[in-house]
Amino acid sequence: KGEQTMKTRIIALFAFLFFTVLSVNAQQTDFTKMAGYYNFGDMTSIAKSDPVTQVEIEEPLLKMAAKMAGDEEGVNQLLNALKLVKVVEYELTINNKHDFESKLDELDKSFTNSKWERIVKSKSKGGAANVYMKSDGKGNYSGMAVMSLGMNNKVSFINVVGDINLDTIGKISTKFDFDGLKNLGNGKKDK
Repeated sequence: KGEQTMKTRIIALFAFLFFTVLSVNAQQTDFTKMAGYYNFGDMTSIAKSDPVTQVEIEEPLLKMAAKMAGDEEGVNQLLNALKLVKVVEYELTINNKHDFESKLDELDKSFTNSKWERIVKSKSKGGAANVYMKSDGKGNYSGMAVMSLGMNNKVSFINVVGDINLDTIGKISTKFDFDGLKNLGNGKKDK
């Protein structure tokens, strides 16, 4: 019984140290100063509610996920190069759909004015999706942003910050059948 208590204390101590290191690392990184970061802004006034999904995965957890992925189709390489993955989703309703469509048009102009390159623009009767990349002008990408409206009655805003390899994303997209991103690995853009 005493040995079991000691093991429990040691495990608790390691867990405490692990999460302390994670929180210290998270507090030290200011993603807003990174070239690939994009602030979509607070959409709660448009949504008339809080987000239904909020995910923010920072570098330490991305590195841990990379280790767990092994070398699965470049996933390890992709995750190791990332600093932040942020996803915010809101419920899309009849009452807020027009306002969200207007906001996405406004954000599209903002991306263009901020020298983000739109690589995917998809519109259908049920929704729309745009994908943008932040380039240094030499073929290196430091950020990716995705806006989608209508998929599963949600509006999604995604920002990925870090070194982004389009070849790797293209391979992963083909493997998992992400239609809008399949041609990234071969230099083609889907519009």
